[in-house]
Amino acid sequence: AFMVYLSTCRSAGFTVAALSQLGQKEVNGPVRGLFDYATCLRVGQTEAELVDIMLGSGAHKAYPAHELSPARSAAGIGFMRADTGVVKYRAAYLTDAERRGVVRGVAALTARLRAAAGDPG
Repeated sequence: AFMVYLSTCRSAGFTVAALSQLGQKEVNGPVRGLFDYATCLRVGQTEAELVDIMLGSGAHKAYPAHELSPARSAAGIGFMRADTGVVKYRAAYLTDAERRGVVRGVAALTARLRAAAGDPG
């Protein structure tokens, strides 16, 4: 059902963000091709297979998310599969106030888009 939902949303031009802590190949493998971008943050040292599931076969050798430090100073470091290949990045840290600002901005944009489309919301 999830694959049908993703395919339908994609064909309609919607963006779907999905987050998973499930690393089983049978969970992520079938749907990972439906996402243009995939991110893999630090995983356990014995779980190199998870890196391959999310980033592609053999990725754990070049993009060792399973070797990233669990220290707070390394929080947010990960690897992302993109059109140009896999890149290492560090996620931004947002305060609660900044998160609330993002939510307000998205709500305002959604309201404007709905109004422009004639949808009362």
